[in-house]
Amino acid sequence: MIKKILLFLSLTQFAHAENLAPEDSQFSGEIMAGYTHLVLKYLGAAYSEDVLVRLVGFPSFSPEYAVWLEEEGKQYKIVYESPEIQLWGYQMMPLMEQESVQVMNDDGEFVKDEKGLKELEEKYPKNPEDIPRKTCKKEIDKDLADKIVYVWKEMLLGTQYPREPTMGLDGETYHFSGRVNGYENYAGKVWSPSKDSKTGKLVEVAYLMVEYCQNGKRKTKKELSKKVNSFMGELQSTNKSIQPTAKASAD
Repeated sequence: MIKKILLFLSLTQFAHAENLAPEDSQFSGEIMAGYTHLVLKYLGAAYSEDVLVRLVGFPSFSPEYAVWLEEEGKQYKIVYESPEIQLWGYQMMPLMEQESVQVMNDDGEFVKDEKGLKELEEKYPKNPEDIPRKTCKKEIDKDLADKIVYVWKEMLLGTQYPREPTMGLDGETYHFSGRVNGYENYAGKVWSPSKDSKTGKLVEVAYLMVEYCQNGKRKTKKELSKKVNSFMGELQSTNKSIQPTAKASAD
């Protein structure tokens, strides 16, 4: 009996980060650039001109997704989009074809996973754009929208490399980005942060945005507003405590 061996390595930072980390680029030797490009192309609506802030999530074992806040005239809307199946399958097929990912047969030998490759080829359409999308859109008031933009901006402005970077297995990588100062796009990421960290609280805000977009319940919107207000207050308090003390002028 053939036993499949799942090899998945998420090269991201440690879970207890308080700050977002800079995004990978061609200059830093980006890993899995093809997969990242595929996902961002599929979720391209998250990068339209009317988007203020966004999160693109890369879970290990469920479909990728994006949630964002867009401004249309004087209206603000939370938008969510995700493929019905995980786009990671498009990355797995060439790896299986090249035998970079193999299976172990009854003799204990690593061999090409012909059966698994065939199953993926039958499951995935040739064109990723043919995969159906799950999506929703929900309007929110300007006050809440402004506060969401604020917490995003403050966290993005605090992006920095960790002094002791480590690797993470599985989990989920969160990629935050948005306009800062009206026109500049900033970006930062974090891997499966702890709930009590600042990055964890930002993730929780994003999750509540998704939840409200999907169910439209007043209770969920109230929870979102409460979480944003609390986190905003924490960030403002932190910023105030690190402001340089003004020197008294001499008489």
